[in-house]
Parts: sequence; structure tokens; C-alpha cells
Amino acid sequence: MTAKTPARPARGYRRAAIGALLLFAALLAAHGLAWRFVTGAMAVGFSDWVAQRRAEGWTVDHGVPTRGGWPFAARLTVPDVAVAGVTPSLPQGFAWTAGQLALAIVPPRLDRLVVVPQGPQALRLGAAEIPYAADRLELVLPLEPGPGPRAAALTVAGLRAAAPDGPLSVDSLRASLVPAPEGDAAILAAQAERVVLPASPLAAAFGQRIEHAALEARLTGPVVAAPGLPPALRAEAWRRAGGSLDVTRIALRWGPLLGEGVGVLRLDPALQPEGTGTLALEGAPEALAALARAGLVAPRAALAGQAALALMGRAPPSGGPPRIDVPISLQGGVVAVARIPLARIAPVAWPGPR
Repeated sequence: MTAKTPARPARGYRRAAIGALLLFAALLAAHGLAWRFVTGAMAVGFSDWVAQRRAEGWTVDHGVPTRGGWPFAARLTVPDVAVAGVTPSLPQGFAWTAGQLALAIVPPRLDRLVVVPQGPQALRLGAAEIPYAADRLELVLPLEPGPGPRAAALTVAGLRAAAPDGPLSVDSLRASLVPAPEGDAAILAAQAERVVLPASPLAAAFGQRIEHAALEARLTGPVVAAPGLPPALRAEAWRRAGGSLDVTRIALRWGPLLGEGVGVLRLDPALQPEGTGTLALEGAPEALAALARAGLVAPRAALAGQAALALMGRAPPSGGPPRIDVPISLQGGVVAVARIPLARIAPVAWPGPR
């Protein structure tokens, strides 16, 4: 008598496999529907942004957006983007063009929109046209609902630009902008590393390479958001309301110059920038000698200044080279350090009636 062989549970395996396939298909379909919903919302949001900018008087042109990125991301690609207009911070007008603009939401970070310009790009500020390229250029915008300030962040690496005075490059740049509470407009923070400047008198003195630069500032005062109001009138309203740019920290490491400072910038009655501040400098005598060699300071004035700076130096509590506190000012378009004029900035030409 032979023992019976147990029946193979083929039917059970088959049912389990079919169930797993059905579940996978359902999840795939749900994922596809979610992808279509998110990319559709992105297309609507971009269209709304374009409509708002056009209502403010900007010119915005672009090609037909296309959806993509499935299954790993929700992406909207907009070709042939061109934006031009005038803002309170850019009263002389600007224009920006890019071969295409990629907007993406990538799991698991569903709370942010990543904006990446791609292809040939150029920026026009006033009459200056600046073509540029970067190894990485990424703007991250928050998508969280609810009240409270949200930070927008910009990351740039390997930037190369053809500035009007010559080539400009930046190894890395990080910046953030946060809407400030208590009625202030915004809090700005930026940091740049290894900036190579075009030729200029200051570059001839200190060198064309800035090793490090950082800025932390708070824009105070109400910013008038009136689409039909000329920028000059908006700037005038901001000035009369006591608006200012409070620089809480500025740091610079450039050639022999190493320093940190604070200051305040405002608009004068002619709507031109003016301000005062204080710099704590290391290497001030060497910097003054470099300015004299570049012809920016008279040799006799440089010698007198070096003698005065030697008396003003103080050693930091933590040790290190002496530091000197010197005043810095911007008045009538002239930037002066310790009452020594160093540079002149072009006046701001505000479009529209005052």
C-alpha cells in the first residue's frame, strides 16, 4: 500500500498572486491619478501666477507647458520663458529669459515646489544684458498651507556670467527670503563663496577674487502692493512710512581686507539710497596701502591714514590681529569708508511720475 502525495496548493498560490497583482494595479492607478491631480494643480498655479504678473503690468511669455516626471515626481516643464517688468526693487526694469523652466514636486517633500531654470538664460537690468549659466540653479518655494512666514531659498553653484565689465563667476551662493512678522516686509540672508569679479579699480586694489561675503538684513516698513501705482510713488510711500533696510550683519574677506559690519539704508527725498554703518576691519593698513597703489587714495593721505589706524587698533578678546572700527557711509551716490571715497554708484532712475 503506497502513501498518498499531498495536493500542491497551486490554487492558493494563484489566488495570492492574482490578489497581489490587483493590489499593485490599484496602487499604480491611484498613484497615476494623484500624479495627474498634482501636475494639473501645478499647471493651474503657474497660469494664475502669469495672470497676476500681467495684471501688475509685467510682460510674461512662454510656450505650451508639458507634464512629466511620473512615477518618481510631478513635473511641469514650461519652454521659452520670457519675463519683463518693473518692481520697487528694480525700478529701472528687468527682463529674464530661459530656454525652459522646470517645476517639480518630489516625494517625500510634498510641502515644497522646486523651480529649476534650464537651457540658455539671460538677465537684463536696465540697459545691461547679462547672459549666464550655472552648474546648479534651484529655487525652493514653500507649499504649506496656513498662516505664518515661509522661507524661499535659492541655491547656486558654478555660476558664470558675462557682465558688462567682464566675466563674473561665483563658486557657490545661498540665499533665503522670509516674510517677516510684525508688519515688516522681509528678512534676507545671503552667503557667497569664491566670487571672481570683472576688472575694476577696487579689483585692482584688493584682487578680483572675493573669498567670502555674507549679508543678513531686515526690510522694515510697509511695501505698497498696488499693481497700477508707478514704482516711484510706491517707493515714496515706503520712504515716508519710515521704510529702511537694516543690515544686521555684513561680512567680507577680500584680499588683505577682513571685516564685519552693521548699518542702515534708506531712501533720501530724491529716492536715492543713502545710509550709514560701522565696519570692524582687520588688515586696514594693508588695505589702505593697496588703495594707494591702485590710485584710489593719494599716497600722502594713505600714509596719514595708516598712522591714524595704527592708533585706533584694538585686539579682540579672543585674540588675533588688531581690529579697527571705522564708519562707512553712502551719500550722494558715493561710498566712503572712514570718510575716504571708495566708489560711486549710478543713480536709480525710477520710471513713472512721482
